[in-house]
Amino acid sequence: GIGRGNMTFYDPACTAPCNATFLINGDFRFIISAQGRKRFRHLTITSTGTFNNTVGEDPEIDGNVTCDGSWINCTGGACEYRFGRNLPAISPLDTIRGTTLMQVSRLRLFNGVTVLNLTTLIVNGNVNPGIVAGNPTNPKFINGDGTTPANLYLENKGTDGVALAVEFYAANPGNTVYYSRNNNQNVRAPTDGCYYNLILKGSGTKTALAPFGIKNSFQILENAVFNDGGFAIGPCAGSTPSLLMDNNGQWITGITTCPITNFPPFPTINMMGNSTIQFNNGGGCDIS
Repeated sequence: GIGRGNMTFYDPACTAPCNATFLINGDFRFIISAQGRKRFRHLTITSTGTFNNTVGEDPEIDGNVTCDGSWINCTGGACEYRFGRNLPAISPLDTIRGTTLMQVSRLRLFNGVTVLNLTTLIVNGNVNPGIVAGNPTNPKFINGDGTTPANLYLENKGTDGVALAVEFYAANPGNTVYYSRNNNQNVRAPTDGCYYNLILKGSGTKTALAPFGIKNSFQILENAVFNDGGFAIGPCAGSTPSLLMDNNGQWITGITTCPITNFPPFPTINMMGNSTIQFNNGGGCDIS
């Protein structure tokens, strides 16, 4: 077990490319929280390895995380995984990958680092927002690279999944972003304005903070209520996405300009399972 004190699991004097990898083949666990900084370069958990952070340490990672074994997140949901704090010049792009579903309470991104998710990542801590900037240097979070399927579930406590101070990209083919907390959530617009696949599910109202577009699929499922706030929500330029509403999914639109035409503006629309669209125009209006 790893206990008190600062611990650096690479040579702090290393220079580019500094490919030091901390390899976990067995049981690696923190035994006490908030007792010094724990710093890693690349972190790899093999199929026989276990990374155990039940106690809630805040690991600092300046490289890639690959998990094909067991990943145990903190109990209570307030720990952080901090990227880019120590070696930003050496590691401007860090990836999260592997075959294991990974749960993290919060990601904190420092010094303009870019974190690329290439796995199934669930952000579900007792924190708000779930992905935040460690300092005001425009860090980036990218879901998917266009080749490897990537899934991001935003389920942290509070309304905000990705802080506005973090550049957020989710338009690459094969990636899906889920707003899936069983409560109210804000749906932020990606920095480039487009989601590839966006799925809203779970109880509560999911409210758009700005206009955004969809490239492939938009789904409102499982009692989720989507409030577009009167913003334009539709296809990204050159795209022909589909809209699926099912299992009591609801879309509330704040559009007030009459007549209302071509709404929702998706080439393919499937509405099933008591799904509804609600117009809050406040008066009579022709809809087509």
